[in-house]
Amino acid sequence: MVWKAEEIPSRLRVASVVGKRTDREANELILKVEERRSSDGSEIPLFISDNLDNYTHALLNVYGERVKPPKKRGRRGRPRKKPIVRPPHNLLYGQVVKHRDKHGRITSIERRVVFGTAKRIKAKLAQAGGCYTTISTAHVERDNLTARQTSSRLVREALSFSKKMEALRWHTALDDLTYNLSRYHSSLRVRLKRPQPTRGRKGSPKKWIQRTPAMAAGSTDHRWTMEELMTYPIIKPYR
Repeated sequence: MVWKAEEIPSRLRVASVVGKRTDREANELILKVEERRSSDGSEIPLFISDNLDNYTHALLNVYGERVKPPKKRGRRGRPRKKPIVRPPHNLLYGQVVKHRDKHGRITSIERRVVFGTAKRIKAKLAQAGGCYTTISTAHVERDNLTARQTSSRLVREALSFSKKMEALRWHTALDDLTYNLSRYHSSLRVRLKRPQPTRGRKGSPKKWIQRTPAMAAGSTDHRWTMEELMTYPIIKPYR
């Protein structure tokens, strides 16, 4: 399984983790998101996912506040010694729960607020450029499809399916790099105020500025070539 965290509206792949569906992989993913968030000094982002319980455990593990349990007063049983973990006020988290019938077809979709309030989550979504007005996982689901189309190691029932976890980790890291820095995304293009004539070419003038997810996020100002990716010095190895 490949865990992914994607930012909207830039569609930037913030972090990826390869592993099983356990709390360990969920913690690693949220820790990577927090590490990259802290480096630029931004606030805690809004998290949206499916109804996998591992995400809730990981968010509390990374962002939860440890509160000392109150002293016991006249109640039976042993007093609680372990601290109580509570989500901070600025942590917002929503889930998309898909209900299916016995044939696997989706019958209804429930949008659930886990941390925070529906009003605060709606206001946070409005700050993201108006991509969504309600809790949704459409962006990351579409990105999963893109990953399966571009990475043969994720294709089931094929000879190219990844047999070793370590090889899949390195392949996922390379796929994330090329996706973020070297591939134009049609939904991220920006219309020019005035069409510009194309240099040395005949035909219709240029109407759009193409952008990669990294360009949309403001991390770079140009599309990286494969040579730039392969020759860029790695400061910290990929985990």
